Amino acid sequence: MRLAGWRRRALLAAVLLMAAAAAALPFIDLPALAPPLRSALSRALGRPVELGAVRLTLLPVPSLLAENVVIGEDPAFGLEPFAYADQMRASIRLAALARGSLEAGAIHFTGASLNVVRDEQAGFNVAAFLQKAFSPAAAAQGIPELILKQSRLNFRSGALKSAYYLNNVALDLQPPRRPGEELRWRYEASPARTDRAEQGFGRFTGSGRWFPGPGGGRFAVDVSLERSAVQELLVLLTGRDLGLQGRFVAGAFLDGPLHALELRGNLEMLDLERQTFFDFQSRNLQLPFQGLLDLDRQTVQLASAPPQRGRPAAPFTVRLEGQELLTTPSWRAEVEFSEIPAAGLLEVCRRLGVPSPRSLRVEGAVSGSAGFSTGQPARGRLSAPAARLWFGDGPPIEAQESALRLEGDLLTLESARITSPAKAQASLTGVWNWAGEKLAFELRTENMEIRELNGALKTVGTLGTVPFLEHCGTGAWRGRLAFAMEPAREAGPAVTTWSGQAALSGARCALPWLPSSLLLRKAILEPAGQGWRLRQAETQFGRVPVELAARHEPKEKPPLHVSVRAGRLRGEDLETVFHLAQPPRRSLLDRTLRRRAAMPAWLRQWDVGGSIEAHALVLGRQEFSNLQARFHWRGGRVGFSHLSAQWKSAAISGAGGVELWRDEPQYHARAVVTGLRAGSAWIDAEVEVSTSTLGAALPEKARGWAEVSSPLLRLGAGGSARQLHVSLEYDGAREQQPWRLPEISFWMDGQFWSGRGSATAGGALRAEFPLAGRWEGALWPPSAPRAAR
Repeated sequence: MRLAGWRRRALLAAVLLMAAAAAALPFIDLPALAPPLRSALSRALGRPVELGAVRLTLLPVPSLLAENVVIGEDPAFGLEPFAYADQMRASIRLAALARGSLEAGAIHFTGASLNVVRDEQAGFNVAAFLQKAFSPAAAAQGIPELILKQSRLNFRSGALKSAYYLNNVALDLQPPRRPGEELRWRYEASPARTDRAEQGFGRFTGSGRWFPGPGGGRFAVDVSLERSAVQELLVLLTGRDLGLQGRFVAGAFLDGPLHALELRGNLEMLDLERQTFFDFQSRNLQLPFQGLLDLDRQTVQLASAPPQRGRPAAPFTVRLEGQELLTTPSWRAEVEFSEIPAAGLLEVCRRLGVPSPRSLRVEGAVSGSAGFSTGQPARGRLSAPAARLWFGDGPPIEAQESALRLEGDLLTLESARITSPAKAQASLTGVWNWAGEKLAFELRTENMEIRELNGALKTVGTLGTVPFLEHCGTGAWRGRLAFAMEPAREAGPAVTTWSGQAALSGARCALPWLPSSLLLRKAILEPAGQGWRLRQAETQFGRVPVELAARHEPKEKPPLHVSVRAGRLRGEDLETVFHLAQPPRRSLLDRTLRRRAAMPAWLRQWDVGGSIEAHALVLGRQEFSNLQARFHWRGGRVGFSHLSAQWKSAAISGAGGVELWRDEPQYHARAVVTGLRAGSAWIDAEVEVSTSTLGAALPEKARGWAEVSSPLLRLGAGGSARQLHVSLEYDGAREQQPWRLPEISFWMDGQFWSGRGSATAGGALRAEFPLAGRWEGALWPPSAPRAAR
C-alpha cells in the first residue's frame, strides 16, 4: 500500500510538472531552437526564412512558435520578401523528431502579408513557389500543411503595386498525398482597394486545386461570392459609389494554366421586387457569363452566356474586358439591352450623376447599346419606339421614334416625334453636355397652341420661357424654336437663350408694358437671346388694320423699337392709342384739391422708340398723304422727329410731340411747308400748331401760327404780288374769326403794301391797308379782291 501511494504521488507530481512546463514554455524564449526551425522552414517553403523570438508549446500538439517571421523572395522577383507574418506556429512531427530530424507537420501563419508578384521573364512568384515547395523531391521529404489566418495578399507587377488587395484572408493548403498529385486548398477573402477606407467589399469563399506541370501547372478554382450589395462591387471596380441599389450573389469556376484560365459562372441579382435596379420587378435575375483570364498578360474577357434551361433571359447582354489587372486596371464594357423600362434607366442615370428634372417621369421601353472604357468617353445609342413623359402634374407628352446617341459627356437626341396633350405634332432634336452644363435643342411644328408650349416650359422650369411668347395666352404657332443653355461665367444661374422663327396666328398677348392685351392676327416672331423681333405683324389701331414690326433688346436704350405701317389713318385712331396713357377723370374733390392720379407703373417704365408710316392721315377736315415719322415715347411724353408728309401739292417736314397723363393731352407740331401751289406760283410757310384732340373737333381745339412767303404770287384778277409775306394766327376757340393776319406785306403796282386782317372759319378774308383802305376776298386760294375805300 505504501508503494502504491508513493507511485500515485510520483505520477501526480509528474503530471503537475508537465502541466507547469506546458504552461510556462510558451513564455520562454528558446534561441537555441531558432536555427533548426529556420532550417526546417527553409526546406519546407523553398525560401530563406528569418525568425524573431522562438518558443515551444506542448498543447494541443507539440509546436514551435515564432514571431516576426520573414520569408525571403526569389531574387528573380525582386528584393521585397515573399511574406511577412506577425506570428507563426509550426507543429512538430514526432516521428521525424525521434529520428533526430526537425520537420513541420503544419505551419500556421497569423497576420501574414503575402506579396503576389509577376515578372515579365520569370512569371508569377506563386507559381514558382508551388513548383519548388510542392515538387516531388520536396514531397519525398514531407510537405507541411500551410494555413493562413487574418492575413492579406498584395499584388505587384514589376515595380508597380496594384490598388487591389485581398483582406481577411483565410487559406488552408493541403499538401499532395503522394508526389506528383494535385495540391488542394480552401480559402476565404474580401477584395479591397488601397484608395478606399473600407476594409473589404463582399466576401469570397471557395476551394481550388493545382496540378503540377510545365508553364506553372494547371489550376482549377471554385469561387463563390456571398450576398453583397451592388454598390460594393461598383466601388471595387470603379473606386467610387455610384448609388445603385440591390444585392447579388455570384459563383464562378476557373480552369487552366495561368495564361489561359477558362472562366464560367453565374451572377444572380436579388431583392429586385423593390424596383431599385433598372426597375425590374421580378424577385431575382440570373446573368450567366463565360470568358478567359490571362494572368500572364493581366487581361480578362467576360461575356454574357445563354441562361440555363427554364430560366428567363436577362433583357441585356454584357461584354467586359480588363487589362493591367494587377497594377493600373483599365476596363472596357459593352452593354446591349432590349425593351428595358425607361423609368429604371432614368433612375440609373440620375444615380450616375446625370442631372435631370426631378419632376420628369417616363413610361415606356428603351433598347440600344452603350460602351464604357476607363479614361475614355462613354458612347452608345438608344431608341424608344414609344414613350410617355410627365413634367410634374401636367398631362403626358407622347414621344415616338426617339433616337439618342451618347458620346462622352454629350447626349444627342437625333430625332423624336412628340405629340402634345392637344394632339399637336412636333419634332425635337438636341444636344446635352451635362458635364459642361450645356444644353441645346430645336423644336419644329406645323401647328401648336402657344399655351401648351408655355405650360410645358413652366413645368420643366430650367428651360425658362420663350421671349414674347411667354406673354401670350391664346393663339397658335408654327416654325422652329431653338434653345441654348450655357454655364454662367461668374457665380450665378446658367445663361439661357432662345432663337429661331415662329409664325404666329390669332395670338393675344398681355405685354407687361401695355395696359391692355395686343391681338396679332398673324406675325413672325424671331427670339434672339434675351430679346425678340416681330415682323409682318398684323394688328389694329382703333378700327384701322396696321402692319407692325418690333424689336426688343433689354440692354438697349430704349429697349423696344416699333415700326408701324398703315393705309389710311384718322386722328381718332391715334387718339385710341394715346388714350391708354390718360388719367381717369378727376372727381369734384380732386379738382378742388388739385389732386391728380399717380402715373401707373407700366407708363413710368414705358420707353419705346420707332417709326410710323401711313398712306393717308386725316386730321379734322384735312388729309395728309405719305406720312412718315420717327418717335420716342417715354413715360408721359411722345416726341416725333423727322416728321414728313404731303398736303395738297406741298411737302411738310418738321417735328412734334404729345404731352400725356393730363386732363387733356396736348399735341404740338412745328413744320416747314414748301411747294404749296397757288395758281402758277409756289408758297412756302413755317407753321406751329397745338391742340388737345386729333379728331373731328380739331378745328375748334387747335391753336397756332404760320409765316407764309412767296417771291411771286399771281392773283386771280390778273394781278400779281411780289415778295409776299403773311403772318397768320389761328385759334379755333374764336368761332367767328379764328384766323388773324397781324402782318400782310407785298410789292404790287410799283409800290409796297403793308396791312393786317382776319378771316372766318370759311376762309372769307378781310384785310385793311392804311394807304388802300379795306380789301375783301378769299384766304385760300389767294385772290385780288376789289379794294373798298
